[in-house]
Amino acid sequence: NSRDVLVPFPQVYLNAKVEGTFLVDAPLINLGYQRSPSSESTESKPKWRSEEEERKNLEHTRLSFFVTLDPLLPKPSTAGDMMDVALEDSLFRIAKRWEENLQGRKVCRNRQIKALVGNLKGEADLVCRFVAPQSPPPGFDNVEMVTRFVSLIPYLEDYLSFYDRSEVWCSSSQFLDLLAGDSEEHAVLLCNYLLALGKNAFVCFGKAAPEGDTTWVLMKDGRKNILINASTGHKYPVEDPQ
Repeated sequence: NSRDVLVPFPQVYLNAKVEGTFLVDAPLINLGYQRSPSSESTESKPKWRSEEEERKNLEHTRLSFFVTLDPLLPKPSTAGDMMDVALEDSLFRIAKRWEENLQGRKVCRNRQIKALVGNLKGEADLVCRFVAPQSPPPGFDNVEMVTRFVSLIPYLEDYLSFYDRSEVWCSSSQFLDLLAGDSEEHAVLLCNYLLALGKNAFVCFGKAAPEGDTTWVLMKDGRKNILINASTGHKYPVEDPQ
């Protein structure tokens, strides 16, 4: 009957600090314990939440904290991330120019802009080449099942898997062969499965807590836009500030 908040050391190491308010992982039933009434009121619930969703939201226990390292440790080397190019020179220059043009815009200065990423061979490759419809395993025919399947594949940061490299993009088949990967591999595989199921899905770059720079999946379901942390299987409406 334990409750916990898991903050992996690599997240503190790579981001220098982790701070925020986080959901506490708790079992559905705690024998001998009762939840105290929430101090919040459903009267102030966001418009995008139903009464039932707001009731469940208020039942969650949260923990606020700040974690850092003192002194800070040096970051992993990026020397081997992109040592060669897997593209024609003209295409590489176009992609590089597109990245630089967007990064130079004021509205994009604090955003992750990526057209080129380092593949398993250490070559610069187009990020869009990793995304394509991919049939899920037999019997996995809905969003919940493929999300659960992908989240059960172990999470492992690139710098722990590959010497002298801090960011490596593996294809879905390579990810399934290795049976471990970080947020990019989980997000790409889930997105590919969702596309095969006919869903409108995208791979998104951004920041999250405690992950820091991370990669998630955005799924458009009718009028709802849902962000999915493919590494954990947790889903969040895009309007949810938490």
